[in-house]
Amino acid sequence: MGTTASAAAPSHVLLEQLTGKSSIAIEDQFWQQLLSFHVPVPQGRTEEDVSAISHHFCAEMVQNNVLSGNFQTLALVMVDRLKRSCKPQASSGTLQQACGCVFLARTFLKHMLETLEPEDVIPHLSGTTESASASPAPIPPVTSQASLADPILEALLEVVCDCKLDVHSYWLHMEALAALTVCLSAQLFCELSSPAPLPLVVAALGRSGPLPARVVLRLLRHYVQQPPPPAPEGLLKTISSGLGYVMHLPWQVFSFFFRSSGFAPVQLADRALQVLLLLTQHLPPVLFPDPAVNNAYLFALRSVGDMAVEAEQDGQDDPEQGKCSNLQISFRHLHDAISASLPQEGAAV
Repeated sequence: MGTTASAAAPSHVLLEQLTGKSSIAIEDQFWQQLLSFHVPVPQGRTEEDVSAISHHFCAEMVQNNVLSGNFQTLALVMVDRLKRSCKPQASSGTLQQACGCVFLARTFLKHMLETLEPEDVIPHLSGTTESASASPAPIPPVTSQASLADPILEALLEVVCDCKLDVHSYWLHMEALAALTVCLSAQLFCELSSPAPLPLVVAALGRSGPLPARVVLRLLRHYVQQPPPPAPEGLLKTISSGLGYVMHLPWQVFSFFFRSSGFAPVQLADRALQVLLLLTQHLPPVLFPDPAVNNAYLFALRSVGDMAVEAEQDGQDDPEQGKCSNLQISFRHLHDAISASLPQEGAAV
């Protein structure tokens, strides 16, 4: 069942193994290597060239995953790495591996949602008893027919509100928000009245408890604080030297080298606002027929109070280190952030 990757295996060999017909056990060293290798930046290639390569591996994953179940295993590995990333002393290596998992999973998932009928996506989100039985303790067990949609969305949302934000975790936050956008985009490919199953949308919008309020507050704070991307001596210096971690490719390469002239790269604040708008929509009645079920994110947004400017902790990038304790934010600073974005043609507003 398992396959051991060679220590010197190039990136395309690892991706071929991931998207092939052979199952890769969750305890296999393949996953550690896949999320740790370096790949050359495709200098001289066009965006279309790299997109074609990405499409090839996505198509192979869709075709072979029925036999291998490797997408489900990747999702379980991602959940594990995301939970580790939320710990206070998470290393930069852990954050990079989590970022790589999210990038790969959301790339495959985006292709599935765009090319498959909703009911045909369901088998790719079904857990397998065999994968769970061999998993280490941090990875939650998944029953034979259980959907992975709920643990995937829970892990992504927990990273948004619990993972500290600094130069090491910035790209993980970017990827987590991009993955949430992909998960919520499933409804864009269906009619509003369609009874098609959308487990990712239900798992995201059907949340209850304290998590939605914490997510809403963190997203608002991202938009107010406008955290800048890491300085060039971080990621961009690595890219310019000709090497980059797989989790930054091709998305971060595209956003930096292939953006349209005159447009700045998408930043965390813009992506946070986009996800906030998607999460606070009114619940689709076909997916949530019970009128007593409300959108907890929308309720939380309506419950946010104004924080007195004097009570704010200015001068700290993330004073709560990801732990949002109450529903208060400076309306004046939110107003200023929105006003500053309005004249910018490429802003999310």
